[in-house]
Amino acid sequence: MKKIFTVLLIILNFLFVYGNKYKYERFSLSLSMKSNFVRTIFVDGDNIWAGTHNGLSLINSGKVVSNFFANYKTVISGNLKEIEGNSFLADNRINDIEKISDKYYIATDGGLNIFEYISSNWSTIHKENSRLGSNLIKAIAKEHTILWIGTQNKGLYTYNTVSGESKIAGLDIEGKEIVNSKRISTINYIENEGLLIVGTYDKGIFIKKDNEWANITTKYPLKSRLPSDRILCTEYGNGELWVGTNKGLVGIRSGKYRLMNEKHGFEYPVILSMLYFKDNLYIGTARGLYVLDSEDELSKMELDKSYRILDIKSINDNKIIIATQNNGMLEIDIP
Repeated sequence: MKKIFTVLLIILNFLFVYGNKYKYERFSLSLSMKSNFVRTIFVDGDNIWAGTHNGLSLINSGKVVSNFFANYKTVISGNLKEIEGNSFLADNRINDIEKISDKYYIATDGGLNIFEYISSNWSTIHKENSRLGSNLIKAIAKEHTILWIGTQNKGLYTYNTVSGESKIAGLDIEGKEIVNSKRISTINYIENEGLLIVGTYDKGIFIKKDNEWANITTKYPLKSRLPSDRILCTEYGNGELWVGTNKGLVGIRSGKYRLMNEKHGFEYPVILSMLYFKDNLYIGTARGLYVLDSEDELSKMELDKSYRILDIKSINDNKIIIATQNNGMLEIDIP
């Protein structure tokens, strides 16, 4: 019986699944991750950082090397117990991760954690010790030594990683608010284009290039074809800006817009994540993973179920990894 249990455990820990076309490996609680609800992924060489609903996991060579978590409450034998945290984390809900120089910047529901893995030095930026108006850090993106910070309820900020100065962002030279949404959902900086893209939950997207801002909503410009002002993700590839909303996907190229939704093959067009990889656009939705190929053919990738996909990253030239809600992470071989 013990031998059978050991074999089953090995199968659970290293689960390879074959669909019609794709092979993948699952990372989940069976590998000692803190949670199967993975909100964000950051790939740094051989290290994969998984930001979950219950802390941060570091994975290397298919093994969980470290788990970091803050204090949390749980029910044990019918009683509510407080579990003492083991780390620097201000909150266990990890929303985004970036790296500038040798420091990791971790966006949480309790503030922005700064962590130097080698030395274990850390600090926290929050509304009590900075210009940040909220501790609910939803999204971050680096522009050289500047970190753009989007909060869930108090708008857009920047943090200078050299001077340590934080300030309100999205203003014109007179201090007038341009990014006039307090609810930032996603930030993406395209370095080779010098393009900053800020998505919001209620005011569409704001695009900054050469210190000039533009706003695209369902109403402006008239030809925008945005089906919703609720922006969930953005991506850029091959000269086209892709905008994921809760009602479909919009591509923008040279002032021309195209909308993709149920009519084009999406089962449920809530677009949660995207990755432009090997001339294809990989699209994570609330009901599965899709790929838009270089011939503009949209198809659903055949996995064992229609996962709710919160993030997609590339690991190397032949693999991507996806973060799912309640089903861990899947590392997928791309032919």
